[in-house]
This record gives sequence, C-alpha cells and structure tokens, in this order.
Amino acid sequence: MSTMRTHNRKTNGDGRDLVGAARSGNLDEVKRLLEAGTSEQFMDETHKMALIVACEEGLAEVVELLIDSRLEFTDADEYGSMALIKASLWGHLRVVRLLLERGANVNAREPLLRATALIFASLAGHLEIAEELLAHGADIEARDKDGRTALLEACFAGHPGLVKMLLERGANVNADNKYRTTPLIAASLMGDANIVKSLLDRGAQVNAKNKYRKTPLLEASLSGCRKTVGALLDRGATISATDNDGKTALIVAAAAGHLDVARLLLAWGADASVQDKAGHTALTQAVQFARMDVVKLLLTESEPKSLERETAA
Repeated sequence: MSTMRTHNRKTNGDGRDLVGAARSGNLDEVKRLLEAGTSEQFMDETHKMALIVACEEGLAEVVELLIDSRLEFTDADEYGSMALIKASLWGHLRVVRLLLERGANVNAREPLLRATALIFASLAGHLEIAEELLAHGADIEARDKDGRTALLEACFAGHPGLVKMLLERGANVNADNKYRTTPLIAASLMGDANIVKSLLDRGAQVNAKNKYRKTPLLEASLSGCRKTVGALLDRGATISATDNDGKTALIVAAAAGHLDVARLLLAWGADASVQDKAGHTALTQAVQFARMDVVKLLLTESEPKSLERETAA
C-alpha cells in the first residue's frame, strides 16, 4: 500500500474518531485528536462534522473546543452557519451564544429549505434562543423557500409566547407564504384561540384569503375550535365567505361534525341553504359523513318558524 493511501486511511480514521468523541462529549479525546492535526472539517458517513454533532447534542464544552481550533467564523463560513442553525433548532441556548460570539452568521440559511436560525427556533418554540438571535441582528422578516417567516412558523406550531414576542418586536402580522397563508389563517387552522386574539389585536386581516380562498373563519370552522370561531366573528369575519369549492364555514363545520361551531355559526346568521359548487349543503354534508348531532341541529333549524309558533300556541 502506498504511503499516500496509508495517510488517507489514518486521516479518515482520525476524522471518524473526532466525530465520535464529539458525539459522546469526550473532551480529552477531542483535544488529543485536534492537537494531533485531525481536521475538524472531516465529515462522517452521515455527512456530519464534529462541530455539527456537538451542536445537535448541546455539548457546549466540546463546541467551544472545536471553535477554538479555528479561532473564528466568517460570514461566508457554512460550517459555523449550519452549527448555529442546528443549535437553534435543538434548543441549545449556551451553544447558540458561543457560536454568535465567535462570529457565526446569524442570517445564514439552511441549504435545502433556505430557512434561517430564527425560523427554525420559532418553529421549535425556543423563545430565549429567538430573542438571542434577534439581539444579534437576525432578520425578523426573513423567509424560507416557501415564503414562511418566523411568525408564520410560530403560528403553525402553536407557540403563543413566541408569537407575542415576535409581534412586540415588529414582525409583519400579515406576512404570507407562497400559498398566501397568513399567520392568522395558520393559527385559525390550528385552533389556537390565544394566538388568534393576539394577531387580531395587532391588526391581522380577519378576512384574508389564501390561494384556495380559505379565510381564517373557514379554517377555524374546520379545526372545530369554538373560541377561535367566536373571536373571528366578533372581529368582523364574513360568515358567508366561500372557498374555491364554494364551501361556507357552516358547510365545513357540518362535514367535520363540529356541533358547537355549527350552532354558533347559525346563531350568527349562517345560511344553511347555501350550496357549494358540487350542490352540497351543510345538511347533505352532515348526512354524508354521518354527523348525526349536526343533522338533528340543521333539521331543527330548517323547521318553518310559523309552524313552531302554531305548535307552541
């Protein structure tokens, strides 16, 4: 075997040992391998470097040792950027602070989704990390490849504390993604009444429509959260709005079997006779999906009022 091939095998073996030592938190072994000249940029068979592994595990001491071996990061340094993104996603605040202090690019993007550390932290619900990133200049309006912002991700994931903080820091309450889904539409779909109210208090458009013409009220009716539906109606949601299929909030609620939501919509004047583009009404949809409580409600509502008065008399 040639000297070159022997050297490569030894280097690769040392690199794998470094990744393994970083994963297990073996500081002494990490230090020994670095002093022996092992490159901290070696990637194992899963394409992960020691620094990335240590960041995922939240091993701050190992991260600091690996960082010291390269002194500092530059804005163009993809290793420091990915390390920051990983630490932000997994919720390791101390590691995030170390990386930021050493110059990791706070607005760098993950290659596949094009999301920033702040977007990942917001998705995962790490409030303190999101605050730390913002304190170091993170772009609060940064978007990933699908147009999602940190606020939109926090709404989808249901993190009220993060939503409140981002709104207080000036996040655009109506910033939508490529499907025109706004934070309010997302929160309504997830059925989170507290987040919905926070967004409405900050001026969210109550009758915004996404690519499929679904409004917050339509999505809330699908989720079945009565409090969310009530909050939207109180703020002026259009009860007769229809989506691309011609479905109203009442039709959606009836098909899903959300009795309390259907009752509330009827109390607000929803028209049970409206047909969607396929000719379905709220009643026929409730029958189709065997939502018998809703069927009974709609049949009661459809009884002629004059007959009710005569019977009562």
